[in-house]
Amino acid sequence: MTPAEAVQFCATSPTAAIVTLWPSGHTASNRVESWLKSSGATTLYTTEVPASSTLSPLLFTLALYLGEDWLESNCWYMEQPLPCGPPLGPYAGAKWKSALTFNGPRSLKVYVVDTNAKPDLWSAKYSFRAELARITKNPGNSCIHITDDQSSAVMNQALEKTDGFSCDASFAFVCSRVLLDPNSVELLNNEMWNDLGLESAAFRKKWGEYVNWLENGEGGFPVI
Repeated sequence: MTPAEAVQFCATSPTAAIVTLWPSGHTASNRVESWLKSSGATTLYTTEVPASSTLSPLLFTLALYLGEDWLESNCWYMEQPLPCGPPLGPYAGAKWKSALTFNGPRSLKVYVVDTNAKPDLWSAKYSFRAELARITKNPGNSCIHITDDQSSAVMNQALEKTDGFSCDASFAFVCSRVLLDPNSVELLNNEMWNDLGLESAAFRKKWGEYVNWLENGEGGFPVI
């Protein structure tokens, strides 16, 4: 399967899911692969995606959890406080999450899977995260990201606005474009974002162009 075929599968299959091993979970990759098999999922494609620029950890976090309000509000911070204290805005929640997930090599290991309509990937994820925490000595939910069940969402490809505490709107049909489209990976690794500055209107404008492409495929890909 090619990256383009993987993106197409994720865009059209209600049983598609993407499992992303954050840098904090890299040491458990063998266990993740055996767990995927035991869950009944079929791994169709795997790759490693670089996250090499200054802001890449933050940008990948913003993109993979697109539309979730906690990225700004940081309402889940007290679940896993940082030694240095809570980050300041903008994107305080995304800064917090990326500080937890990028404790390791600057790359993400990506698995595109067919769940074969079995719920095990989601029903067992909390116990598996606890196991990953024991293996890696990092918080379990900062080791692995599993896209949500898209069996309904894939039919309309629409991201609905969530409330501030929701963590259930991350779908394979969007995350595949984030992680597997070469233009997206290049953009999220570009130092341009750091030059623009997180608090600038120019950053918000450019990020809005990327989000529009990511959600709708409209307007063409943002020019770097």
